[in-house]
Amino acid sequence: VRTIFNPVRMPAKSFHSCDSSNLLAIGRQDDQKNFSALLRIFQQLHRPDLVLTIVGKDYGTRQRLLEEAKYLKIDSKVKFVDFQSDVSEFYYHSAVFLLTSSYEGLPLVLIEAKAHGLPCISFDCPTGPRHIINDGVDGFLIPMHDEPLMAQKVLHYLDDANLQESMSRE
Repeated sequence: VRTIFNPVRMPAKSFHSCDSSNLLAIGRQDDQKNFSALLRIFQQLHRPDLVLTIVGKDYGTRQRLLEEAKYLKIDSKVKFVDFQSDVSEFYYHSAVFLLTSSYEGLPLVLIEAKAHGLPCISFDCPTGPRHIINDGVDGFLIPMHDEPLMAQKVLHYLDDANLQESMSRE
């Protein structure tokens, strides 16, 4: 038996101030991460000030995602960033972290986001998110595939400064 250590570097500050219009997703760009759903959710937000940043290595889906963003007419508001070994600055410069995975094990990105004080809104996919996010306390858990509800919760979060502060502190 070998133990594989999966470290989360603790940030210098853990309270997050929602002074950004950037929505963040981090993960390899493959079908498991369900970034197509994320693009559709982002389109439903209808807020010209928002930008969606997706950070991660392309595993063969980026071109399709770029085409989907163009079809949805959001391509000018979606940024794809290649894999980064240190994503702290992305967490600090984002309003909220979004996870739309079809399934997960233990999503390290949610743990990292919370370590940075960044609230998370996630599909309640099999295993993982429900063990990390306290629904309504430090983020929101959305029933699988309920894209309209996720969009609604993102807007609710962005429009409520008190909620942003309390979720970040939690």
